Amino acid sequence: MRCPHCGNDILSTQFMCHVCNTVLIVEPLERRLPFLQRHEEKWRKPMPMFERFKWILLDPSKAIWDVVHKPTGDGGIFTFFMNVLLFGLVGVVLFNKLDMSQVLVGFGGTPPVPLHYTDLPLTMALHGLGMYVMFVVIGMLYFGILWGFLSIAHGISSKYTLNIVPKWREQSAVMAWPFFPSLFATGLYVAVLAIGLPTRSLGAIDMTGTNALPPEAIAAIGELFFSARSLSAWIVADVVQIAFYFGYLSILIAIAYRELYDKSTTKALISAIIVGIIGAFVYVLTRSSFFG
Repeated sequence: MRCPHCGNDILSTQFMCHVCNTVLIVEPLERRLPFLQRHEEKWRKPMPMFERFKWILLDPSKAIWDVVHKPTGDGGIFTFFMNVLLFGLVGVVLFNKLDMSQVLVGFGGTPPVPLHYTDLPLTMALHGLGMYVMFVVIGMLYFGILWGFLSIAHGISSKYTLNIVPKWREQSAVMAWPFFPSLFATGLYVAVLAIGLPTRSLGAIDMTGTNALPPEAIAAIGELFFSARSLSAWIVADVVQIAFYFGYLSILIAIAYRELYDKSTTKALISAIIVGIIGAFVYVLTRSSFFG
């Protein structure tokens, strides 16, 4: 069998000619959903990283078509660390939700001079920075586990559903690019918490002679996580994560596997959706917000 455009020898199971990029088979799903249509253009040179990001948002098939021709890992590395830095803002949000205007702390001298905590802007800034760094570290663990789970799960599912022999090096480089829109999901996650979480006052607490938080302060901090109003904000934030990582991302990963291995869009989408459903179920079970 030959390509009708360039005459290249092709297999009857191929969906696209790898010489001239002519689409040989158009599936019904691609006709109904233009978003899933294969990109048909002669490849010349790789797009710059940020142009690939642009097309992942506007036309994922075009962006991933380009990535497949020149797989690189820079997009995935950039996206991962930007997500981690964004996630650090969760710590800043939590810190700012604590009203410490009535808290007295010791400052200098023996005995220390009692001052209102809010009268020490440098100390507050350092504590806020400490919260940011702590959540950056948490973010590295969170995204490392989440992305690792998704990559392994989609890889296993695609191997058997699409009947492929994995190209591990190219696959790892290509599959990282669909994660780029997660930056918007993480940003929205932070925004939901910033808007939805209530401000909790620590009350009139005198910490002049101690470095330990009193029980009242610990209870107020706990309300940021476990009060009825706080839980609703955490649930909405988690739903944002579920919608992206187990919904929209599944579609992007299906496109990526289709492009890399020249497989059926329908089969790739079914494989990715199965992983998305299982992943969402596991995610819900591991989040305390859904169980109050």
